[in-house]
Amino acid sequence: MTLMVLLSAYKPKGYERIPASGMTLRSKSELVNALLVVATLIATVTFAAGITVPGGFNSSGMAILANNLAHPIFVCFMVFDILAMLSSVVAIVALIWAQMGDAELVYKAFQLALPSLSLALTTMSIAFLYGVLVTTSCNFLLLFFINIIQIPFYFLLIFDLTPYVGPDIKRSFG
Repeated sequence: MTLMVLLSAYKPKGYERIPASGMTLRSKSELVNALLVVATLIATVTFAAGITVPGGFNSSGMAILANNLAHPIFVCFMVFDILAMLSSVVAIVALIWAQMGDAELVYKAFQLALPSLSLALTTMSIAFLYGVLVTTSCNFLLLFFINIIQIPFYFLLIFDLTPYVGPDIKRSFG
């Protein structure tokens, strides 16, 4: 009996969402506006990173590392930067769509915008990592430490933050 009580007290807590029954249309609008600012900032940063690529430009205006396609880190940087840009644009369009005010429209917009924004944040941080790696690729000790530092961050991102953006949006905003 004592063991059962101790085990039930030690039971791990699941991901419980805060009920949003008290959310008014104004508070949903404020949430949409805050997410719209975040998505716009991500789009701005990724656009600037795509235009001013790591490694700089040569005298003819071409990116120095773009000619060297044997540099896979640069290719990974560009792919993740473009993914972040496009997914943030999808989130921006969905959040502008959510400003129409209809509750069902807000729900559908959140279904599209939150996973897109999560993808944009993740791919933007990965693009930043590859941008740092491509500029420091000649120092192997620094590359090792950069890779060791980034591993806990991605575990935190995947296992702690991703469940909040899952398919259970209706219960959270509903």
